[in-house]
Amino acid sequence: VFIKSELKVGVIYVTEGQGLEEEILDNNDNSPLFDEFLQILGERVRLKGFDKYKGGLDTVHDLTGLYSVYTNWRNIEIMFHVSTLLPYEKHDSQKLQRKRHIGNDIVCVVFLEADNTSFSPACIKSHFLHTFILVRTSPRIKRKPTRYEVSVVTRDEVGAYKPYLWEQSVFDKGPMFREWLLTKVVNGERASYSAPKFARMQERTRSQMLEDIVANLQNHAETGQIPKPYRR
Repeated sequence: VFIKSELKVGVIYVTEGQGLEEEILDNNDNSPLFDEFLQILGERVRLKGFDKYKGGLDTVHDLTGLYSVYTNWRNIEIMFHVSTLLPYEKHDSQKLQRKRHIGNDIVCVVFLEADNTSFSPACIKSHFLHTFILVRTSPRIKRKPTRYEVSVVTRDEVGAYKPYLWEQSVFDKGPMFREWLLTKVVNGERASYSAPKFARMQERTRSQMLEDIVANLQNHAETGQIPKPYRR
């Protein structure tokens, strides 16, 4: 039940000098560098009529944007909640349409297109986000292939998880970087499940499942009928 083969992951785009949640979630236009990075994560898909894992996005009425980024990697389906592709409403200063998706994810990939801007995870207010994977690239350096500098920050209660960064923190664009990044995303989600918030939720769910099994088997003992979940 808890080793999921479907994940929803936040992706936010940060440019030079942005440090407030409202500024970051106000970004609407993808730069060429950000578009290039999204192609590493997965393929751009049209949401209307999309029939694979949708990660809570609307695939009928276009209520959560027209497009998103999706990949099936090692039989794990990942739907990315990309901040610039989620609905934008000018009058909504808190950008709640975007916040409600990204704020309910556990892992968030932060694309930092800046030289000197630092990013503080505390600026994105969320009870669920436990792991941030920061990918920084400089718009000033026209390098081919594009080079990415990676750092990772997690809440204190999340333990270290592989692949570790002390071996390498700067990557050139390519299949090896994609493999490293998606491995880090999936392992980051799984490592976060051990944090107290999620561990309590898992404990409650397991407890409920065990109670249901016991109740069904008691019913079987009393009536002699095999309960529905066990008839197969």
